[in-house]
Amino acid sequence: MLIDRDTSTPTAAPSKAERPVAPAKATSQPTAAKETACFRTNDSPEFWLERVSDRERLNEHLAAWEELSQNCIDPNSFYEPSLLLPALEYLHNDEPWEIALVFRNNKRVTDPPVLCGLFPLQRDRIRGIRLSRLRPLTNWYCYSTTPLLHALYATEAWDLLLAWARSEKIAVLDYPRFRGDGPAAQTLTDVLNYRHLQSCLLDRHNRALLIRSDDFETYQSRNIRGHNRRDMKRLRRRLEEQGQLEFRKLDDASQLTYWATSFFELENRGWKGDQGTAVSQNEQHAEFFRIALQNSWDAGQLQMLGLFLNGEPIALKCNLLSSAGSYAWKIAYDETLSKFSPGVQLEQENLRVFHEETDLQWMDSCAIAAHSMINRLWCDRRTIDHLLIPTGRLTGELFASSYPLLRLAKKRVRMLLGKPARK
Repeated sequence: MLIDRDTSTPTAAPSKAERPVAPAKATSQPTAAKETACFRTNDSPEFWLERVSDRERLNEHLAAWEELSQNCIDPNSFYEPSLLLPALEYLHNDEPWEIALVFRNNKRVTDPPVLCGLFPLQRDRIRGIRLSRLRPLTNWYCYSTTPLLHALYATEAWDLLLAWARSEKIAVLDYPRFRGDGPAAQTLTDVLNYRHLQSCLLDRHNRALLIRSDDFETYQSRNIRGHNRRDMKRLRRRLEEQGQLEFRKLDDASQLTYWATSFFELENRGWKGDQGTAVSQNEQHAEFFRIALQNSWDAGQLQMLGLFLNGEPIALKCNLLSSAGSYAWKIAYDETLSKFSPGVQLEQENLRVFHEETDLQWMDSCAIAAHSMINRLWCDRRTIDHLLIPTGRLTGELFASSYPLLRLAKKRVRMLLGKPARK
């Protein structure tokens, strides 16, 4: 069964470097046009923020970006170079975007600055009230907007971002698809508390999460009901009766194109093809997907798994690896074999490989909240929030504090008019 994607672990107390800093006081206020200007504050002059809005300048920071990806407090494959660079080229090529980069002077004068935070953003105004806001850069293939934050300097990065946004006359940060139970969220809470600001929770849901157990069999016995395990074994036997069933992993770079093409074909033959949402039905999306796979493979961040029947792929899965974690990015299967549940069978292999052949500690399903199949196979959950974060400007604080009341009033009016309520 295909996993529908979501289109909408607590840590210890922060170290000294991560404790809240004093609210930043701006010493410069660069405008959107002055991209080379650095934003600093009097309270932490060793930190500064640079705004980048073209790929050429962004590539100048590639080495620091890759190092940040390895040292970030909350790994996010979707904002690492392998995926974000092709996304900027093929998915956001006709719209404005900007990357806020937070740097710190290196303790060794001869060494380059340390990249402490990377925030991919877009700016616009909230419809109806024209209130200025910053939103994280996102698209159909991005399932987390948690920024990349250095484990030692996450607090300073958040604080400087808020100070810069306020200086740019931004009222609020509008953050959907944000991991709400992770260290990045905890650090943000510390900064907001110190600044006497209160975020507004627009939406919260949980999605399936795989966390490493002692071994595969232990995970199965603890988390999957006995009758479900028996059903999966029965369907596996029936599938094996159809011919030679084989599980494979992509382990040869020369086969990457074949696997990608096979994935396109499987997806095209299914419901996504019927609805016109298959990746390959949009050439820009297809090129993004090909390059993202190649980049991830070259960086050692791609895992592709497949079930093959009589030599032909019947289910394929793409996982993105990031530090000790991973994201179950894409899956497709042959819907003519739905009665044998090839997607479920491949997920079983994924569970086995996760425990027996990797050192990964977790895998995010990227699935919708109420997905019945993955929710019964994976017992843990990750909290996903949609936050409205005031920057400290009066208009933003008023809007964030009054939004719940405005939403309730709108809901009641729609009910009185006999219209269905919206979230």
